[in-house]
Amino acid sequence: MTPQDFQKATAASDDLMNSLYIYEKELYKWQKRSNLVSSSTLPDLWGRHFYDSMQLANYLPLNGEEISDIGTGAGFPGMVLAVLGVPNITLIEKNSKKVEFLKRLKTLIKPKVKIVNKRIDKAQTLKSDIVISRALAPLPELLRLCTFILKADGYIIVLKGKSFFRELTEAKKTWIMEVEHFQSRSDSSGVILKINNLRLRKYDKAYIA
Repeated sequence: MTPQDFQKATAASDDLMNSLYIYEKELYKWQKRSNLVSSSTLPDLWGRHFYDSMQLANYLPLNGEEISDIGTGAGFPGMVLAVLGVPNITLIEKNSKKVEFLKRLKTLIKPKVKIVNKRIDKAQTLKSDIVISRALAPLPELLRLCTFILKADGYIIVLKGKSFFRELTEAKKTWIMEVEHFQSRSDSSGVILKINNLRLRKYDKAYIA
């Protein structure tokens, strides 16, 4: 996907495009010294990363909910959503080099976003209404990580690829949940999962510790 294709597909404003051009330039610059994303995905940055991230805006309410992007890496999807204007987003990332990159983007583009340099299991005070994630971990492990910061009545939105059904089947051995799935706009084999009412099938303190 070219920038022109992206703008046509999303009706992005020129201001938003300019912000994403800055994002693109900085990502390429930092990638040379800090492996922020898989280099093989960079030729399709606008489709694989920007468009893939931006589509989540359609599933996020804008009523003051606190949103956390866990393991955000180079800011996908959370920083892209913040640049788009989605409010109340916190980016949680343990890798200090990636956090430096995110802070640089915040300085240049000025999105309203919080950046937290912590492991997810050490960020338990950051209780969130919605947890979002992309390419962090297989679903069973991802759900465990979400429990550290997800409010009791909160929900999870996660981007998954073609292995989602196998991962979901495996996750259901440990977790009870309500799941909705939607077709990804950026990947014909991918889905967006919305997960509510997450709880362990059998209480196991060792599993969530």
